[in-house]
Amino acid sequence: MPAKGIIRTGNGYDRTRFSSEFIRYRLFSQQSIAHPKVDFRIVLGNVKEVLKPSGLFYLGVYGSDEEFEGIWEQDAYNPKRFFSFHTDENIQRITSELFELLYFKRIPMGADRPHFQSLILEKTNP
Repeated sequence: MPAKGIIRTGNGYDRTRFSSEFIRYRLFSQQSIAHPKVDFRIVLGNVKEVLKPSGLFYLGVYGSDEEFEGIWEQDAYNPKRFFSFHTDENIQRITSELFELLYFKRIPMGADRPHFQSLILEKTNP
């Protein structure tokens, strides 16, 4: 295991397989833009499964004032990438279905750009 107990994987959480309650304290995911909304609850369920009780999960994603899923034409990269933006209210509602929401912060990134959503979630008893 790497220093400080950090596990790094190139897989998305829909394909990463650890044994149940494998991760004791913290799990980190940032800018997981490639998970379609139809899979988002499955991904969150997979995360919850690998966390031990009271384990913490940091989720950092781009958000928007309107729900959006698809190729984002304002993307600076070529080819344009797939994004799945949730509103602040929706991301909090969905994550709260599976976790206790300990922290939420909306971080502006500039005009005509998505904002960043920073969440700390805790696994509670099933």
